[in-house]
Amino acid sequence: MLGLLPWLAAIPRRIGLDSSGRGFAHTVRVAAPPAAPRHEAEVYLDTLRAVGLAPAAPHLEFFPSPADEAEAQRLMTDDIRLMTNHQSFILLHPAGGVNPGMTLLAKRWPAERFAQLADRLADDLGMQVVLVGGPGDREVSAEVMRHTRRPLLDLTGRLRLGALGALARHAALYIGNDTGATHLAVAVGAPTLMLMGPTDPRRYGPYRPTAPDTVAYAAPPAARPDDYLALRAAAHLQPDSPLSIQRVSVDQVYTTAQRLLARSALEAKHAPPR
Repeated sequence: MLGLLPWLAAIPRRIGLDSSGRGFAHTVRVAAPPAAPRHEAEVYLDTLRAVGLAPAAPHLEFFPSPADEAEAQRLMTDDIRLMTNHQSFILLHPAGGVNPGMTLLAKRWPAERFAQLADRLADDLGMQVVLVGGPGDREVSAEVMRHTRRPLLDLTGRLRLGALGALARHAALYIGNDTGATHLAVAVGAPTLMLMGPTDPRRYGPYRPTAPDTVAYAAPPAARPDDYLALRAAAHLQPDSPLSIQRVSVDQVYTTAQRLLARSALEAKHAPPR
């Protein structure tokens, strides 16, 4: 258990969550979260609050390196703008749901819906759509490409994580499933739309309390007595389950994307010059 490592290292003050009795090696044991849903970031911030170190306005932040920014600039000049006369582009991340200790492909919005969304964003709004993802995401990105009518730029597997964050900062909008890359987009300040289900947006949604991002999700349950067990059962959900991400429609995501793009354009118009 990770909680044993600081004890074995003889660290004198050990602060951590005491979930299901797993905090036995801690010197400061923080009680497990109450039944009411709280964001996971807030739960872990309780460990700081327990010793008086909580930040006043917590939020995610990530700062791409100069090399990451240079890579993003090269891609925008050499790849993205070669495909379009427009400078505005949208990033789509259709993968996710694969993490150490848990594989939950039920967190993925269907690839054909990503394709339909991409076509509408290109046809109706004139946006260039760019697919992104890690090396293991090429198959799902290829499936999106097979279902689209319009050409997409596929950068799946071509970007380091930091360079992806740098590219997201320049995008008009980032749209992705509940995955680490989507939280990275939030952390760099990109306009972000996260698609969620069966995970609960109240616990796992974008964490930027001072500027909440929009989430498209299947309605969360009124009560969830054991979230972990609910997630383990999620792989067996039927498409019409209230928690299924398949209840999120293309129309819902497209409408939300339009609203976010309009908000971003308004904020850019009134932003002070750099």
